[in-house]
Amino acid sequence: MLTCCSEFDQVVSSYQSLSTRILRTLHLTIRSTILHALSTSLQPNLFIDTPLNDPSPTILALNSTLVNFDTEISRYSPLATYTRMTRGLAALMDTYLLSLCTRRIARMNTHGCAHMQLNILVLQQNLKNIEEGAELPHAALFFDLFTAGPDAIVSRAKQYGRDFGIPGGMLGETSVEKLLEMTFEERLTGDNRESSVSAKRQLDAQLLEISEFMY
Repeated sequence: MLTCCSEFDQVVSSYQSLSTRILRTLHLTIRSTILHALSTSLQPNLFIDTPLNDPSPTILALNSTLVNFDTEISRYSPLATYTRMTRGLAALMDTYLLSLCTRRIARMNTHGCAHMQLNILVLQQNLKNIEEGAELPHAALFFDLFTAGPDAIVSRAKQYGRDFGIPGGMLGETSVEKLLEMTFEERLTGDNRESSVSAKRQLDAQLLEISEFMY
């Protein structure tokens, strides 16, 4: 009788160990999938000639993966397990996407920025169905500031100083200066030489301001 109980306990323990390993694998898999998809979707050159009205195919595929994952996990997992599995997805996505923006984007114009804003909006709306109150505020801010223009970037540097109002040093002085430079590229490379020279003077002056404010 004792032997039977011991064997039964071992079976139960084995199933518990297996279930824990499966949950950990799922937890890591969805996060790895998110990081890979975001990395693939963001290109260094966002200088686009015409408006793009549809999100990137990679973003649509990621959304589909997230929906399928959410459907399966919510159907077969207890609420506590589901909450642990999905908590923090938006924060992970926001942090990683901002990191990619600051490290990878080399060029961007208005159309390229608008396309990334559309991608972020689509991701954010989909995440809200999975994680309550999900937002991508810091990644969105990067592109919102580009749209707002150089004066808005300098004004924020003046208001918040060294950390630019973003925790963890995710948007430091070098990244802010690069963002500012991208807002000037179309004017600097335009056909009107006088306008280009004027834009260069303005850029140099505002780079100096940012350096002073974020020192």
